[in-house]
Amino acid sequence: MGQTVFVLSTLIGNEQRPSAVVTSEYSADQWVKSGNDNDWISFELDDLSLTGMADKSITPFKPKPVPKIDDVEKMRRDTIKTLTDSNAQLQKTVESLIEKVKQLQGKKASAFENPLLQKDSE
Repeated sequence: MGQTVFVLSTLIGNEQRPSAVVTSEYSADQWVKSGNDNDWISFELDDLSLTGMADKSITPFKPKPVPKIDDVEKMRRDTIKTLTDSNAQLQKTVESLIEKVKQLQGKKASAFENPLLQKDSE
């Protein structure tokens, strides 16, 4: 089966309530020894053998298999990945252009004047 986990619980009001989950029995024992009405319950991950233990009614529980990713979902995930990659590339390009502008601003202005950018002296 799966890995054993320990559900740590404590008394809240009049009932034991889960507080944490650990994988170490040593940690679970320390939790109990710390007092304050602490306890723990061990479970095996992915073990469904105890799901029919209810006193009043038994509900047979059998999980459905994980659905396969259909084509639309696969296309959606691919689109998300493509957009994320494109955004990262665009950000690098913008940062590179900002760096180039800063470098150009640091250089001396040339003697050339663009007549289209001259102010009108009218």
